[in-house]
Amino acid sequence: MLELWDLRAGYGHSEVLHGIRANLCPGQLVCILGPNGCGKSTLLKTLPGILPITGGKILLDGRAVTDYPRTALAKRMAYLSQGRRIPAMTVGELVLHGRFPHLQFPRRYSAEDRRIAEDAMAQMGISAEAKRPLSALSGGMRQSACLAMALAQQADYILLDEPTTYLDIGHQLALMRLLRSIADGGCAVAAIMHDLPLALTYADAVWVMRNGVLVMSGTPGEVCTSGVLHEVFGVDMIADNGSYYCRLRRD
Repeated sequence: MLELWDLRAGYGHSEVLHGIRANLCPGQLVCILGPNGCGKSTLLKTLPGILPITGGKILLDGRAVTDYPRTALAKRMAYLSQGRRIPAMTVGELVLHGRFPHLQFPRRYSAEDRRIAEDAMAQMGISAEAKRPLSALSGGMRQSACLAMALAQQADYILLDEPTTYLDIGHQLALMRLLRSIADGGCAVAAIMHDLPLALTYADAVWVMRNGVLVMSGTPGEVCTSGVLHEVFGVDMIADNGSYYCRLRRD
């Protein structure tokens, strides 16, 4: 389990996260919601140690993440950022890069590493693109390649910053089903989302943030009926047989 205890973090002397308390459990898909600039990306970067903790603590299986060696932590957590630059490599080379934390000396990819990368590409439906340069792909296809790299890492925790960016609605639905399947298989998945209905439909739990504070954590049903989404986004959610819809209130 990943436990956040009064977590504080930010950039330099500017604190962005103010006393976050939450848990991320194996087998759980958590969607993180909140307006732009509320600290969602900062939170996700802090979990694997990309940003330093300035207060509180993060525990991974009861041990502070700051006590884990960098390589050991990389084996446990896969982080996929938004706004990535396009590296000069093929799809297959990028996906294989997900195996890097698992390499032993000398750092050479084994047949098993290559098999895992191929399985990840197959899972994302991009096997035919393995030899194509990333620069030749659409934004949605590059996103799929980056997700395949995260899958190839075989981490226990997968942290995704706006994974549906650049994807059309069909591919967004396919991605959410995949994330649901990954969580059902025992991984913990945390994803920053802007599509409220999509997040509520597929998540086990929802974290709602505003101004660097976690204002609510609960099941989709609890978040839907609490009124917090109207407070934060100015919209109401309607639940209908397991699906969710936005309604703009006319005040």
